Amino acid sequence: MRCRPERAAAFKSRGDWCPEHDVAESQCLECNPDLDFSPAKAPPPNADVREIAKDGEELRDLAPHLVQGKVTVIDFYASWCPPCRKVDEHLYPQLAKRSDIAIRKVNIGDWESATSQRWLADVPELPHLIVFDKRGKKVRAISGAQLSQIDAAIAEASR
Repeated sequence: MRCRPERAAAFKSRGDWCPEHDVAESQCLECNPDLDFSPAKAPPPNADVREIAKDGEELRDLAPHLVQGKVTVIDFYASWCPPCRKVDEHLYPQLAKRSDIAIRKVNIGDWESATSQRWLADVPELPHLIVFDKRGKKVRAISGAQLSQIDAAIAEASR
């Protein structure tokens, strides 16, 4: 925020602020030394995982990305987000065993991107996953690395 002070108010309004270091909490390397900007691990070879938006590019509609006959998980994430990586590490082994799950990844880039403004205006934290059943009906939205809630939503969508 030192370079773009006009963005501070938006981070503060979302509760994403480190007052001690005067930066967004989600980007504070002092408080979050586990922030990692290296490339994420790849999904299993046969997994149905696709990135549908990169670096915050605008995503107008989710419907064209839902996969009929599969549970579809829309995963709003950021490459710098450790909890987002934790969700990948949790889901990828399941994808190696199940062919009825599709993951569509949306890299928000940052909280100020067009995608963030459109889809995550009221979302408190990343990752943010929206789980749809095999017919394309929204089952649940989950913010944060709530692994048991994610598993429960996928189980519900699989019925």
